[in-house]
Amino acid sequence: MRNLKWTESELSKFIKVCCMMTAGNTYASFAQTQELLSKDRGNIDLIKYLCRSGKLKLINSENDFESFLDNRKDMYGNRRDHYKCYFARYQPLREAFSKSPKLDTTRYIKAQLTHLVSASAIPNWITYDEISRVKAQRNFIQNELQEENFAATYSLYIISKIEPKPQEVRLLGDISSKLFKMHYADAHDMVSPTGLFNDPVLEDVDQFPFFDIALNFSILSALGLDRLIVSEEYASTLLSFILHNDFHKFIEAKNRFLGIVQRTVSRNDGQTRDRSIYIPYLRRLEIHVRSLGQNFDPIAYCEVIASTTRDLIDADMLFAKAMDDEDKLKMARNNIVLFSATEIEDEIIKSLLLINNFQHIGKNRAGEYFYNTYSLYDTIHIHYIRTSMGSGNVGGSQRVSHELFNTIRPDYAISTGICFGADQKKQTLGDVIVADGVRMYESAAAREGKFHFRGPSVTLHPQVPSYALNSAGDSWKFKIHVGAMLTGEKLVDDKDFKALIMSMDPKAAGGEMEAAGIQTSASVKGIPFALIKGICDWGEEKTKNFQEVAAQNAVEYTLALIKEIWGSKKH
Repeated sequence: MRNLKWTESELSKFIKVCCMMTAGNTYASFAQTQELLSKDRGNIDLIKYLCRSGKLKLINSENDFESFLDNRKDMYGNRRDHYKCYFARYQPLREAFSKSPKLDTTRYIKAQLTHLVSASAIPNWITYDEISRVKAQRNFIQNELQEENFAATYSLYIISKIEPKPQEVRLLGDISSKLFKMHYADAHDMVSPTGLFNDPVLEDVDQFPFFDIALNFSILSALGLDRLIVSEEYASTLLSFILHNDFHKFIEAKNRFLGIVQRTVSRNDGQTRDRSIYIPYLRRLEIHVRSLGQNFDPIAYCEVIASTTRDLIDADMLFAKAMDDEDKLKMARNNIVLFSATEIEDEIIKSLLLINNFQHIGKNRAGEYFYNTYSLYDTIHIHYIRTSMGSGNVGGSQRVSHELFNTIRPDYAISTGICFGADQKKQTLGDVIVADGVRMYESAAAREGKFHFRGPSVTLHPQVPSYALNSAGDSWKFKIHVGAMLTGEKLVDDKDFKALIMSMDPKAAGGEMEAAGIQTSASVKGIPFALIKGICDWGEEKTKNFQEVAAQNAVEYTLALIKEIWGSKKH
């Protein structure tokens, strides 16, 4: 990007990228920027634009620009030919100067070098060989370097008494640059936006990936947010995105992801440290972001990043190892799979998810089937899929759940919707049944006009039934019944057939059609399964009159249960 002549359009694009890089101000060294711009004057307007927009602050420890300039003239009087920018009549960045009370870079570097030559312990940022070579320069560090007007920079080291040149000058210059960056990182949360000058002193994509303009544009592109940068028709959307109350959460998620990738690639010894090594990881974001469409809510992109992180943990051992405990906690989500089978169930689930503040963050693929993911920021991902009615056939619950569980491994699987009730004396239409077990009535022996139950009787995971048993004090307008659920392929709308299958388990609370398939797939994968259904009829003389009420009650209860059990941050 060096020597580009910025047009107004190009300036606008880069300003927008910088605005999307951080939630607050980005800080840069005034001196470093001044010196670099003297070699690349085409970028002066860009820097001035960034300063005026409040996204960039050029800082120095001096009280004002004139004091800064006088200090630099004293410092570089013997090297005027190399530092013409300080002696020029025109100073284009004069108005961009900002004082930082936290900075005292020269004093800091000198103090740290002095400490190194006398320290017995070796800091973790320097090697044993490097510190041995630094100690060999003890005389220079304790004497010449301490002179008041001697700056701790490579440009003055080269004319100092350091020997041998140039290798020891280069070493001391590199260590001083590290200290410079460390001082800035300690003094301010954010450092220079890089990617402008290709200068190793100011720019270090390996150490500061969060502030690299080219890298940030790559991640914005992978997330589909480049539209906000390159297209003028999205100008108002860009402003809304940046000013959103949750914009800082997007920045936090973006930077955490880049930080994990940075630590991952740093484990690959011998690999070139440039922006290209980040690209394969950024492209993984595209898988989860494709169906966001025009949803420009920062929270949705936070959850896309969290989903991508989960996938990379499973796919890339180095990536998983690069995550520290805080990364794991911040990126973890409680993953719940939710199943339905009918149109009315589907409509109510999608509506109530949004009412309960779940955001749709994408449509994903599991084999030949598709599911939608909804998120509750920072805590829950609900992966919702509608199957055909029943467990069998190509779109039935067993085949679909098998493919879904091969794609993702949820913390819990729940089937919700409508069912028939068993006892009109104890139950009311609209009541909700939480199954503590399922009875699969398709496997049976027919003898002497009776069915003899031979199918498996499966006890379900106790967490959800226990929650239901202890919901007596909750203010629901319907009753909660806990008991066994009959399940099979037949839509039951016959008094005699209902009596026949109920004879298998007279205490069963009701019956439905999909649980057998989901439970079978879940048990193979070791995934806990729950069944929550609303009573819409009695398995005889069916009507659709109570289907909506029953589905509404079951889904409301299911989502309330999910939020209470899994609504806290996963540990």
